[in-house]
Formats: sequence, structure tokens, C-alpha cells
Amino acid sequence: MRELLKQAITEACSTCVYCSHAVKIAVNGKQLALHLLAEHRFQLTLDQEQLPLETIVELLKGRLTELEDAFFNCDSYDNASTPDEPPKFMKHYECFQCR
Repeated sequence: MRELLKQAITEACSTCVYCSHAVKIAVNGKQLALHLLAEHRFQLTLDQEQLPLETIVELLKGRLTELEDAFFNCDSYDNASTPDEPPKFMKHYECFQCR
């Protein structure tokens, strides 16, 4: 589910300020899923077949409790990663207003 949300962020980050922040700044998984449900409409393709939008909505809504304790961004942080694994830092900074 985290990978699905990260892919959605990657797709929407060029047009959405919240998703743009979620590329670099860790956000709550449940809040991100609720944002995607409220603001974005994505089509998922599985084995060359597009899933209906209702299926995606049900999938996200069904996993909200699981995502409640999840914090991650696309770039470098995921609280589910192993503690031995240090976070990656790209040393690339950008303005969230104008990039």
C-alpha cells in the first residue's frame, strides 16, 4: 500500500502542493490516502487491465487503519524501514513554492 501511495505522489507532485511536499517531507499515510481520495482520481492498471475507480477507493478506505501509524515520503524516509538502515539524503534542496 505504501508503494502505491508513493507512486500516486510521484504522479501528482507536479500539480499538487501537498503531494509535492510529500516527496521530500514525511507525511502520515492515512492523511495522504484521504488527500488522494478527496483531491485526485487515479486509474490503476493491473496485468494490462484498468481497475475501476470504485475498486481503488475501496482499497484505500479499507487500509486507512493500517496507514494510521505510517509516516513516509517518496524520497528518503519510511518508518517501516529497518532501524539498521540509515535514511538516505540526496542533499538536493528545492523551494516548495517555485521549485
